[in-house]
Amino acid sequence: RDRLEEYPEALGVEVSTIDSFQGREADAVVISM
Repeated sequence: RDRLEEYPEALGVEVSTIDSFQGREADAVVISM
């Protein structure tokens, strides 16, 4: 999350856990490292 601030093109991108998105509609991309 902290490194996302380094990229201006990522402005407005929300990074959180799956649980925080529960019950909401949103496009999602899941990346596992």
